[in-house]
Amino acid sequence: MSVETWKDIPGWEGYYQVSDQSRVKSLSRLVPHRCSKTGFAKWPERILKPGLTVLGYRYVTFCQSGKTKNFPVHRLVLLTFIGPCPEGKEACHNNGIKTDNSPENLRWDTKSENNKDRFRHGYRDPTERPVQRSDGKSYRSISEAARLTNGNIPSIWRVCQKGGKTSGGYGWSYAE
Repeated sequence: MSVETWKDIPGWEGYYQVSDQSRVKSLSRLVPHRCSKTGFAKWPERILKPGLTVLGYRYVTFCQSGKTKNFPVHRLVLLTFIGPCPEGKEACHNNGIKTDNSPENLRWDTKSENNKDRFRHGYRDPTERPVQRSDGKSYRSISEAARLTNGNIPSIWRVCQKGGKTSGGYGWSYAE
């Protein structure tokens, strides 16, 4: 296995880095802390555990001055290893695997090319898959189920995808 290369994320130098293996870490630093005698606490370096969006993309949460912000890992890798996003372009995964955020699998390209990639890879938006409620009622998609039941798309998706308990008082599963 090759040596992992870490680079500062543009705009977050001294705070966060991303590697060529698509791992993101928070750098060791002093942060304001009201309970500390010096007014600061040492924040240790650590690898961030990415979350997963409803659409299947990995993201990490950055914190600065008490404010948090989520960032898709693939965009951080592209920004750091390829460069800023050119106008009119978006992030594309060459192999169609949304969790493969290695620099060699990513590129900036047009929305049209990204849509062609999605079609070639047989991509299907998980919120558009048919779902069934625990009482047997079926819906054409999570989006439709959320709209007709005054539900919540991420909550229904979590129950279907990760086996959560309920959303809106019902169990949910993919109908296929």
